[in-house]
Amino acid sequence: MRLAIDKVEPGMEVMSDVFNVNKALLLPKGAVLTERHLKALKTWGVEAINVVVAGEGGPSGAAGQPAPPEVLSAAEKRVAERFKHVTATSPAIEIIKKLALRHSAVHLQNSPTGQGSAKP
Repeated sequence: MRLAIDKVEPGMEVMSDVFNVNKALLLPKGAVLTERHLKALKTWGVEAINVVVAGEGGPSGAAGQPAPPEVLSAAEKRVAERFKHVTATSPAIEIIKKLALRHSAVHLQNSPTGQGSAKP
């Protein structure tokens, strides 16, 4: 879905590559937006971008169904703990974090207790 840059929030996923007026790549498809990205996009004069909205993608659980909010929250905590020493905000790191979030959400949702293993 195409959203005005003022309506886009950190944590949203970029649906298609974002270019500036000179056709230079600013953000690749799949990047998870941060405050820093939003500032840069505004600085470059980007007015709107395509992002994945709920139901179109993002972290999901079993069979591709969206993960329940409590599972997603637990998965986000796990991923934050695992990446707490990573300071890089490159697109590659954002993609790795996104994949870790999806993996963790599926793991938590498929565990018998809904909590996964005892490890964070």
